[in-house]
Amino acid sequence: MKPLGLISKVGAIGISIAIVMFFVRPLFSDIGEVQNQIQQYAQERERVTQTNSTLAARVSQLESISVADRERLTTFMPTFIDEVAVLRDLEIMANDSGVTYSDISYNGEMVDKSEKSRLAQSDSQLEKQEFAIAIEGNYTRIKDFFSLLEQNHYPLQVYALNISQLEGSFLTAEASIITYVQDSAESTIR
Repeated sequence: MKPLGLISKVGAIGISIAIVMFFVRPLFSDIGEVQNQIQQYAQERERVTQTNSTLAARVSQLESISVADRERLTTFMPTFIDEVAVLRDLEIMANDSGVTYSDISYNGEMVDKSEKSRLAQSDSQLEKQEFAIAIEGNYTRIKDFFSLLEQNHYPLQVYALNISQLEGSFLTAEASIITYVQDSAESTIR
């Protein structure tokens, strides 16, 4: 045997091990990282595609609603309440029905502290806004006022009502009226 041949073979094996350890192995590691990044990119791209298709479906659903219907929807279920407009409408309804009002006021957001109500409000996307009105008139005119209240273009609901009799056939009514406002943080078309 040639001693130089053995040394050259051991050296060649050492160099090949060094090449594998310092060049090929890091290269495979880099290739593996790039493949993981490609896979993550493909997953994220798939999620973006799904989100875009969901968004396109919702936009087409929104666009399929006529402009007049959209305006009625924002009037019927607004994201904010114009207190002055509601107070004005209550005053107009009182005048149109022939009753006299002694008090019309905005009480702000209604907070019901009962357990049942708190659970219902946590599931709901609606906030209750409370108004109060005190009116006087005969039975027919008070009934006409509440009929006009039902015919309003946004939802008004009588929450509490106290009716008492005055002199003769006149009545006085004190009503707590609520309307609903869609929570602006949750207002989306589903």
